Amino acid sequence: MSKMSKKTYYMIYSIVGLVFLGTGFFAGMHHEPWADEAQAWLMAKDSNSLMELIRAVRYEGTPALWHIIVKISQIMGLSYEHFFVLPLLFSTLGVVLLFCTKAPWYWKVLIPFTFYIVYQNSVIARSYCLVFPVMMLVTLFFEKGKEEPMGFYGALVLLALTSSYGIIVAGSFILYECKDILLIVFHKEYETKKKKLLGFFVGGFLVFLIGCMILPPADCMPIIGGKQRSIQEVSGMITNTFLFPMNGSVMAMVCALVLVGFFLIYCRKHIGQAIVYTLPLIGYLILMQDNIWHLTYLYVLVVALLIIFRKKENTTSYKIKESIVTALIALQCACGVFCVESEVKDSYSGSAQAVSFVKQALAQGATISAVDYHGTALQPYFEKNIFENRPGEVRYYIWSRTNHYIDKYQYEPKQLYDQIHSDLIVVQDFGEAKKLKFEGYRKIVFDGNMFYKFGHSDSTDMAIWVKKDKFPERNSTSEP
Repeated sequence: MSKMSKKTYYMIYSIVGLVFLGTGFFAGMHHEPWADEAQAWLMAKDSNSLMELIRAVRYEGTPALWHIIVKISQIMGLSYEHFFVLPLLFSTLGVVLLFCTKAPWYWKVLIPFTFYIVYQNSVIARSYCLVFPVMMLVTLFFEKGKEEPMGFYGALVLLALTSSYGIIVAGSFILYECKDILLIVFHKEYETKKKKLLGFFVGGFLVFLIGCMILPPADCMPIIGGKQRSIQEVSGMITNTFLFPMNGSVMAMVCALVLVGFFLIYCRKHIGQAIVYTLPLIGYLILMQDNIWHLTYLYVLVVALLIIFRKKENTTSYKIKESIVTALIALQCACGVFCVESEVKDSYSGSAQAVSFVKQALAQGATISAVDYHGTALQPYFEKNIFENRPGEVRYYIWSRTNHYIDKYQYEPKQLYDQIHSDLIVVQDFGEAKKLKFEGYRKIVFDGNMFYKFGHSDSTDMAIWVKKDKFPERNSTSEP
């Protein structure tokens, strides 16, 4: 079969880019932001200076790059209604950079529409939207590492600025580079390898510094994670990332072993590198991963390594390996399409629905409190802080021990009632919070669904408890 012309490739990539942009925009227009998205928006909006923003972000356990980008976009006039445009732009940049890599054209056509790229990091406005473009940049500079070491280490510093997971991945790449640095020192090639040495030490120091900067304040809530995970749970983490949810099943363990074995066979000529690059992240995920979107890093890292270690060969085994990778990518495309379709049909969060109810109640002089973090999703729709149990002018949630009612009262209704007497009480309606019952109040639930692969991973319902004597029950829950 004859090779396609450059013009044909450009036409294919242009169509893919436009379809990707259109798909993300269409899904984003139907997306209902939830607390994580609201939190970053509010931190950027309510911080009056860069230093104030950096101090506030320390409670989040992440570098401030995403929040600074959000702040700049706000200054440029971006509205909360169109917040989704920001992650979509970065994902589109990632797609453009993917087109510049040595991946085969059919991977370049499929990868943009996989679950983590087209949905999780293009529609939902989190810092994870930065991972794909930065990792593609690392991939490009990896191929030119010897000629442009400063670009490679600069890309790793950018990766570290995306999140704590980014720090681990960047640190893994720098760790492997120690081998080359030791050889340079041993052979005394200082003059010919100045850029390599400078990039390594400056990049390594900056990644280490970024890691130190995200250490949380003394009064911060205990970090998530720290769980003891069984083999079944670890297997589920791997199959969740590259296939679909099979948590706790024997099939998940078998599939996880097959996936790991296949990856090592694929990277057999670079197996040491592959292990050094991936093992620290997998270990960190086992310890810290608490939400499905954290798996973005594992997916994008493996995709990057499949591109980096790809060596085209005219053999049957090569064609089989390439076909298996293509089939796995195609499966993730199906997951992405399902979630985009679900986003259009159902609400991701109950926040936008609840806002109209709350606005009418506040207009009648009602007071409102929020029991947990989930209520933060309401704040961007108001100019000032609406919760009377959160003193101060800032609208974002501060993850301090004194502020976190979940940890302080463990959803004990009596203790919570002693603390909160508002006309409206906002709380998540899933997990332990579903057991809450406030005397003299009735509950109104606003539906929210978190989509993952071929189903809903979790409920993100928002509950508002309202005083019966002030807001008697009516036929419609859309009005107080």
